[in-house]
Amino acid sequence: MTLTGSSGDELFTGRCGFLIGFLELWKRFPEHPILFEVPVAEIIKAILASEREDSNMRGFHTLSPLMFLHYEAEYICAAHGISTILQSLLGFPTILAEIPGAINEIKATYEHLLSSQRDSGNFPNIFGAVEDETSELVQWCHGAAGVIYSLAKAYLFWKEDKYLNACKKCRADILWKKGLLKKGPGLCHGISGSGYAFLLIYRITEDAEYLYRANCFADIMFQPSIRESSRLPDHPYSLYEGIASTLCYYVDLADPMQKFDGKKLGNDSFKSPTHNQQSRFREGDGGISQEFHAARRTQRLIGISAI
Repeated sequence: MTLTGSSGDELFTGRCGFLIGFLELWKRFPEHPILFEVPVAEIIKAILASEREDSNMRGFHTLSPLMFLHYEAEYICAAHGISTILQSLLGFPTILAEIPGAINEIKATYEHLLSSQRDSGNFPNIFGAVEDETSELVQWCHGAAGVIYSLAKAYLFWKEDKYLNACKKCRADILWKKGLLKKGPGLCHGISGSGYAFLLIYRITEDAEYLYRANCFADIMFQPSIRESSRLPDHPYSLYEGIASTLCYYVDLADPMQKFDGKKLGNDSFKSPTHNQQSRFREGDGGISQEFHAARRTQRLIGISAI
């Protein structure tokens, strides 16, 4: 897949978005024969090859084995950058384990990502970008509120505290101070997107402070003073920008430890099936065992929310 100005791997218009959608379908319809025809391993290999090529071409290979170019820039952000690409790849651990060097390359790229986190907790939209703190972007599509999901996925994958600490730094130092956005109540660049980051950390840590802060964002977003100072989104009823996403947020807050029900995009964090089960999946065996269904029922999902 090739797009003008992009290597075709991003969430919105690329391969990693396809993989995240595929994972959601597979969780819902594990016995559907059409899903066994999807060449998942080949798609993952294509993403890795593309990212290696971009890294080498831009001279990043000594710092980061993988790199994503979007309009000739090395984007970090969740909407168009490397963070969500890495997150989607970690949804297929058994396939990655069978590709020589893949997991090490992904982890080394995460190290480069971690090194880009600012003292404030935010991430630049593009590697190496210098931004004025008074005008920096913190929302899901271009800042810490989106990168935090990739960091959470890395923490669940490797169980290393540095990823969880980076998540906590996102929420404490930047999102609590600057997450009350003026672009509406939505997820992409609105208040729900900031609140979901706190709900995510609560689901991982079960620390009540994060749930309290997530509820604070819900309580304030429709206050008259906030509504009067906020602009009307381009698509005020949509999932990405509008009140549809706000409704999802309120439902999740009503039962904050619930398993996500797939109504939000990018929900790819789940415990993988066993090696034999994934092998059958790759080979196109539609006879999924009762043990597999039992395993699926015990999966604990985290909120890889929206957008």
